Amino acid sequence: MLAVRPDLSFLDAREPFITGGPTKGDTARGDCIMAGTDMLSVDLEGYKILYQLKQNNFIGNFTEDPLAMRQFKHAKKLLDLGIIY
Repeated sequence: MLAVRPDLSFLDAREPFITGGPTKGDTARGDCIMAGTDMLSVDLEGYKILYQLKQNNFIGNFTEDPLAMRQFKHAKKLLDLGIIY
């Protein structure tokens, strides 16, 4: 759990990595910057953008259900959220 919860979260998806990362790999133009008060919601919206970019660029091995991904499963468990995605 975080010691201090942020009041505002930012996500820069102007040109995210769609392979590799965090310092090298293929990128795609996302042309999006997001801000929100709910860290998990901002991440889930970023996931939607990343999924679409990977789909548009024919990148495989990316699950459509974000709550099946390790980081979102963990966040859901920690925050005990009843998210319907």
